[in-house]
Amino acid sequence: SRDKDPSSEEDYVDDLIQQQQEAAAERDDLADYDDVDDAVYQTRLERHQEQLELKRQQQQGPIEGGSQDAAAASPAAADAGAESADVVFDGGFRVPGTIWAQLFDYQRTGVKWLWELHNQRAGGIMGDE
Repeated sequence: SRDKDPSSEEDYVDDLIQQQQEAAAERDDLADYDDVDDAVYQTRLERHQEQLELKRQQQQGPIEGGSQDAAAASPAAADAGAESADVVFDGGFRVPGTIWAQLFDYQRTGVKWLWELHNQRAGGIMGDE
């Protein structure tokens, strides 16, 4: 029978264990993005809303008394509000303005097209390079 080099077999096993540990760590990292789990989704949504509010406060400063809306607080705030107004499609589909503003034209066209297909109760596939 052929003799095996024990060091290379040990290296192979060590590499295999390391790969499995890295894959497990990657799965754990992705667990925070599981929108199938409603609790995880709600937590992510709350964190996102808190981050948006902090960003708004940093850009505009706090609104005194909390009773004014952002557009009434200052002309700069009105301009910022106009840029980030939500986009609402027929049928009530709403895209937050902060997201819509970051989309390229072709991505906006894709969102509109997918919403049209949804309203027609039709399926569609969208691809990119």
